[in-house]
Amino acid sequence: MSQTPSKAKLPKQKASQSLLGSSELIRKLQNLLDKDLPQSQTRFSERLTQNMDFTSSLKLSEVHGYLRLLEKKASVNSGAKPTDDQKRALNSAFERVRRSIEQNIDQSFDLSIVQPRFPLPRIDLEQEMLDLSAYQKFYQAQQSEMSAKIQGLRTYVRETLSATSVNMAKLALLDTTLEETIGFPLRSGFAAISKVILKYSQKIEAQWSKGDKPAQLAGFHGELYQLLSAELELRLQPIHGLINAFNQEVL
Repeated sequence: MSQTPSKAKLPKQKASQSLLGSSELIRKLQNLLDKDLPQSQTRFSERLTQNMDFTSSLKLSEVHGYLRLLEKKASVNSGAKPTDDQKRALNSAFERVRRSIEQNIDQSFDLSIVQPRFPLPRIDLEQEMLDLSAYQKFYQAQQSEMSAKIQGLRTYVRETLSATSVNMAKLALLDTTLEETIGFPLRSGFAAISKVILKYSQKIEAQWSKGDKPAQLAGFHGELYQLLSAELELRLQPIHGLINAFNQEVL
């Protein structure tokens, strides 16, 4: 029988301002840390600027020139037009990658799966002193696989967009530039999740001898599952936006 934690949506709460955006992932991390993130009074654009170096700022300032070049090329070469076949291919690729990553996550937490790609660390419920540090590596392995598959999908989507209309080529260029400029602080944010997991696991370890051990471990697994699911949705958002724009272009 499957032991996969529930995917039920949790109640909405007031979202904090963050480089990772207002998302379910942020809400989950706040809950695990048992504190609210500070509310910033500065504009979102200003907060992004604070996390960019000179090279990133230069790339952003140059993007307008590259967009104008794309327009000039389009005036000379009419180029191809978005097609229904491309639309179906992009949407199929998106769903295929999403399902693949979801399957990896689900199988890790399903005790009926004998050899999942990323097995959960084995924990002896009878031990007096609990060590959950192995879950950091487990989570990071899931993140690495997720990142690689999503990056491959993002590259494929950009290449498809760039070969169609000028509007789609401009959108692909903007997406590339934004990833190269604000992508580093976002990646740093994802990398920091394992530190939150470590802190939360230490809290579980401290309470281990005082509570229901199976229930504590099951609750910990549930939190990890929901974190991975929320991170997947956040990582897919930029690609989902690109594909939605392409779908509208085909209509």
